[in-house]
This record gives sequence, structure tokens and C-alpha cells, in this order.
Amino acid sequence: MTRTLTLPSQVSSSPCSVTTNRSPRTSSSNGSPNTELVRPRHNGFERPFSRDQVISWIGHSVSALCFFIGAMSISVHCTGQESLDNTDTSSSTVTVWTFLAVAVHVVNSTILVASWRFCETIDPAAHRNDAVNQKNGWWCVRLSGPRWEKTRYCALCRKTVPGMDHHCTWLQTCIGKANYVQFFTVACTGTVQFVLQVAYAILCLLWLHAHPMKNADVFGYLAKCCFVLCSVISVPCMFMYFVLVGFHLWLMVLGYGTYDWMLRRRQEQRAKLEARKMNKHAANGDTSESSFASTRQPVTLGPSSHAAIIVEDVKLEERGRELTML
Repeated sequence: MTRTLTLPSQVSSSPCSVTTNRSPRTSSSNGSPNTELVRPRHNGFERPFSRDQVISWIGHSVSALCFFIGAMSISVHCTGQESLDNTDTSSSTVTVWTFLAVAVHVVNSTILVASWRFCETIDPAAHRNDAVNQKNGWWCVRLSGPRWEKTRYCALCRKTVPGMDHHCTWLQTCIGKANYVQFFTVACTGTVQFVLQVAYAILCLLWLHAHPMKNADVFGYLAKCCFVLCSVISVPCMFMYFVLVGFHLWLMVLGYGTYDWMLRRRQEQRAKLEARKMNKHAANGDTSESSFASTRQPVTLGPSSHAAIIVEDVKLEERGRELTML
């Protein structure tokens, strides 16, 4: 049987068309267009900045600053230790490992900042023919397939994005076909940064604990403070990056994006809810056709009108549309 929804009489004579006294995108005073509602966001550097975006800036910069200050301090401290005790070779080992860690961090941070800048400055809604530098993604990486051919609307940025995957609140921009490669590069290099910072800070703290300072050394104390603060910031960020990279690698294996995954998950939840309702009716012995027919009667919202919406004709994907944020 078909369930119908009858609309009130204020609806115009044409089917499924609704007339309103004033557009929701006009100001309340003179009816002029409200530019705050109409104007879309072009990239992640446009104001207003999100809270998550500012937190990510502070977390990356402060933890990296603590890492470099701690590395410099422990290098000076190890040099002083070698001058006091020529038989201790561990200080030389720590100095070598410090040099390697700093070199890896500098290279990784350069890639991270470059990919972050490209991801933030690109307008993912720009037409492909008008964005020559985005034509092949980034670093000659090509994105192809049904996942990247769908165009969806982002309510936060107020624009349609080709191949939209999700809206990232940490970057305050949409992630689509034009900037997904840069986004995934940010995720990978961010993971490397925080893993390196956590591993190096913990190893240096253990070494400082095993080799107590013989004399009052300001650089040794400074290194301890920097490594403790670096660890406090980097450990939660490291696990967050693990979840992010693991989730997107899993989506690559499945073959669809974040938006599609959210829709599938919502459809599964609705199917489970419908199954629970059916089981509840069956447990109560209310399985007759007449009992279910009562729930499928037309729903009247007002006086008589010939405009009606057939619920079964509405696609599940259209009913399940939602804004995905990650």
C-alpha cells in the first residue's frame, strides 16, 4: 500500500510548490539579499576560523617548538657531559640521534606545511578547467572513479564541491577531488611528526633520568620541561592522527568516501530500527494487515488540497542526506 502526505491549503495550485512571503536569504528590514548567507567560503583561510582550526595551529606549532628547543638543549647538555666524563659514550649517541631526529623532522615539517598550505588555499569548488594546477591532483596523483565524480553541497561552506568527501573542521574547508591528496598528505605527515616527537621526547627523558646531572645544568632542566610539554601535547594528537589515517585507509579499501560511508551507516541504522519495530509488533501478536494499515493512512496537515507527496517515491539517499564533518 502507498502512504501519502496531504499538504495544507496554503500550498499553491501547482503540485508540490510552496509559496513564501519572503526569501530566507533576505534581510528582515528592506528585503535586500543577505550577503552573509549567500556568499560561499572559498578556502580555509577565510574568516571566521573554527575552534578546531585554531587548536590545530597551536598544537602543531607549540609541540614542534618544544621539540626543537628540547633537542637543542639536550645537545648542549650532552656536550657538557662529555667534557666532564670522557668515558661516557652515551652522550655522543644521544647527539647523533638528535641530529637525525631533527633532520627527519625538518623534512617532514616542510612537506606538512606545503601540503597544508595548498589544501587550505585551494577552492575545492573551482571548476576543473579553471584550475590547471589542480588538474592532476597533487604530485601527479590522479583521482578517478565514481567516488570523485559526484558533486555534493556543503551547508557550512555554502557551495557545491566536486568529489566532496567531507567538511574538515580542523582545516575549516571542504575536502573534495581538488584537495583530497593534499589532505591525505597532511594526515600522513602529521602522524609522522607526532610519532617522532613522542618517541624522541620519551627516549630523551629516560636518558636524562638514567644519567642524572652532576652539576646544575640549565640546559638539562630546560630539555626536561620541553620534552614533558611536548609529550603532553603530542600523545593525544598522535592517537587522533592514527584514527584519521586508519579510517581513510579503510575507506580506500572499501572503495567509497566519508560521505557515502555516513549514508550507508545511517541506512543501516534505519534498517535496524525498522527491524526492531517489526519484531516488537510480532512479539505483541499484532501481525494482521489491518493493524499495519492503520499506520499507512494518509496524514492530513490541514484543509483539503490536491497536492500530495508519495513517501515511497522518495529515494532513500535523498532522505538520508546529511552534512558529514570529520
